[in-house]
Amino acid sequence: MPTVQVDARNLQRALQDHFATRRASLMKATEEVAHRGVAHAVGLTNADGLVYLGAYKRGFKVVPPVGDRGAVLRNDTPYAAVTEWGRRPMRPGPPVAPIREWVRLKLGLSGDELERATFLIRRHIHIHGSRPHLIMHRTYLQMKGWFKAEAERRLRAGI
Repeated sequence: MPTVQVDARNLQRALQDHFATRRASLMKATEEVAHRGVAHAVGLTNADGLVYLGAYKRGFKVVPPVGDRGAVLRNDTPYAAVTEWGRRPMRPGPPVAPIREWVRLKLGLSGDELERATFLIRRHIHIHGSRPHLIMHRTYLQMKGWFKAEAERRLRAGI
């Protein structure tokens, strides 16, 4: 293991170099953990049966570290918040077009049957709401432990 000789004249520079290296290593750890989080979130989505055409799964993105902020895992699909937190009962009804398309593709209905099924599903969601799935929340809870382990591994190894 290389040694660094530090005295009063170069202490500040040695500490700055040491902590800059450790900070860069931890930023890489945030990115690795975020990518692992994408795989975990997609797995939870599959396990919860939330797969329609796969847009929600493709919406998981890792934003690389910027400045003092580590990597961020996000889902940028328009309905990600409703999938995550659910929909409260008696809120204004959900949009008709996505429900109609889902009924057409998933149930294979057309014409009046398509319109009736769309109306009934939309009304059911309006009256009863939809349950939260907490995909990102459950992934976040896992990622906290993963980051701690990865940070400890990197700091111990000096990488």
